[in-house]
Amino acid sequence: MLLTQFNGGSVQQNANQIQHKTIENTITFSFCSDPFAVREVLSELHDTLLQKNVAESDVENADIVLGEALNNIVEHAYPDGKSGDIKLQYTVDAGFHTITITDNGLAMPDLTPPEGAAKPDDCAFEELPEGGFGWFMIRALTQNLSYQRHEGTNRLQFILSIEDN
Repeated sequence: MLLTQFNGGSVQQNANQIQHKTIENTITFSFCSDPFAVREVLSELHDTLLQKNVAESDVENADIVLGEALNNIVEHAYPDGKSGDIKLQYTVDAGFHTITITDNGLAMPDLTPPEGAAKPDDCAFEELPEGGFGWFMIRALTQNLSYQRHEGTNRLQFILSIEDN
């Protein structure tokens, strides 16, 4: 389990080598490219956002977008079980949330995020082929999506619009 500290500068770390820090409205996680670490980070972020009185529908959108983005990094930036670091910075502002994800894995093809494709109407969710639908959801739920590769580091940034509570 992750340990959480609000409004402090110290870093909390668990046995899975996940570091979590919250300073004012910015929540930062540093963790290894592992599907279980992603799951743990998403769970801790979910709980932290609810504690910050973020609307449940906005937290669910963050879960979807970050689940897709982080799992894509684990699967594609660090393929074949290679290990690497991922950093997630999540800033809560009135009316929007800014998310920045960095890693040192492989670059995105053509140095750009995929466009994605909507789920075909005649395809059951559990029968979806691999590829595209996750990026379609990410693009549908975010604004100002940008990707840069600089000196071996990938940087994906986007904004989630949120309801005013």
